[in-house]
Order: sequence, then C-alpha cells, then structure tokens
Amino acid sequence: KVKMSGNAAELRAFCLGALAASAVGTILYNSVLRRAPSSSSSSSSSKTCLSSAPVEGPGTSASSKNAGTGYDGPLPKLSEEYRAEQLSRNVLFFGEEGMAKIRGSTVVVVGLGGVGSHAAHLLGRSGVEKLILMDFDQVTLSSTNRHATATLRDVGTPKVAAVKKFLADCAPNCEVVTVNEMFNAESAGVLDGHGEISFVVDAIDDIPTKAQLVKACIDRKIPFLSSMGAACKADPTRLHIGDLRSATKDAIA
Repeated sequence: KVKMSGNAAELRAFCLGALAASAVGTILYNSVLRRAPSSSSSSSSSKTCLSSAPVEGPGTSASSKNAGTGYDGPLPKLSEEYRAEQLSRNVLFFGEEGMAKIRGSTVVVVGLGGVGSHAAHLLGRSGVEKLILMDFDQVTLSSTNRHATATLRDVGTPKVAAVKKFLADCAPNCEVVTVNEMFNAESAGVLDGHGEISFVVDAIDDIPTKAQLVKACIDRKIPFLSSMGAACKADPTRLHIGDLRSATKDAIA
C-alpha cells in the first residue's frame, strides 16, 4: 500500500468525488432533467457571466475579446482574477492552500469511457492544471449514452480527443496531454515522461491491462485510485472505498 503525502491525500479525495459524481449522476439523470430551469432563464444568466470574463493571450483584451464570444479557435487562458472566481466554490471546501496543491498537480487518467471521462472532465474543470489522458479507443454511437463529453459529432474520433476538446472550452487553463494508445509495458513510460505524477486514476475495464497499470504505479510509488466492477449497479450507497486487497464480492478486484 502506497503511503500518500498531504498533496496526494487532497487529490485522492478529489478523484473520489469525481468518480462518485459519475455514479450518482447516472442514477439521478432523469430527476435532474425534470427539475432543470427553463432554457430562457439559464441562457440569459450564462451569457452575462461569460461575456464579462477577461482572458489572457496574444492580442487580446477584456474590451475586445472575452471567454464567451469572439473566438473561433482554442480559448486563451482565463486571467488569474477570473480563474479565482471560476474556482471560488472549490476554495470554500479545500481552502487556499489545498486549492493551490490541486492546481499545481499532474493527474493521469487511463481509460476514458463511462468512468474515466467523467473523472477527467471534473478534475480538469475543477482546478487540476495538468491532465494526461490515455485511451486507445474511439467514440462509438453507443458511447454517447454514458461518455461525459462525447457527442454524435465525435463518433469515430479518439475518446481522449473528445475530452480534450471539451476541456479547451470550459477549462482553458488546464494543460491536456493525450495519448491515444493502450496501456501496456511498452507504453508505461507515460508515467515517467511528464515530471512528477501526483495521482493516477485507473478507469480501465480490461483486467490484464488494469493489473499492468496497478503494478506500474506500485513500482513507481505513485498513488492511484482504481475503479472496479460497478456495471449494472443502481445503489450508490453501497459504494465502498478501501484497499484493493480488502475487496470482496467484486470479480474485477
């Protein structure tokens, strides 16, 4: 069992929240839709917020460009003032010091399907400023019923690209590195070539590949969180978080 530093503990809590949100969100999906506000009121509010957010970038200024309009390509980074506003609710929970640790972290997410895509986009939009996303697969039509960011326009494109494209629009301050490969002994260098890795999220659904990633993390003493067998389950209150060696009644574990 890898002993976690204070920084890793903060990230562990954050990753757990991202994965739990995926499970709870699936179950409450229809309820949320019924209670959603009308499009007219939400549209007006969003437009006001976005059109006033200055950004940083070559040839831009708050008066001529903004985060909501005026850009056909990738958005420049939000200015520090508006980045602080974007993350203000997170700061209330983690505190200034905790939020600084999260912003300075590097997190690897391996597997960008129904679990990993939710974890990745929530980490990115909530403060982590470097994400390394790894998945060999492409978006299929059936992916769109559970993938966090993929749309019908993304069918046939890499899953890592779908998440990166989404984060470019909602979290431009997050550096996203994509690796469109399967994790194995040959590609394990992804854990070595990007500086210090703060945390790894294992969202792989293939047991031999999952075992290889777990071993690679243990060998490198990198803290990790593995998602196990929750398919076709509908009671989030029965989710259990603990040491992999203590798992019972879970075929994947």
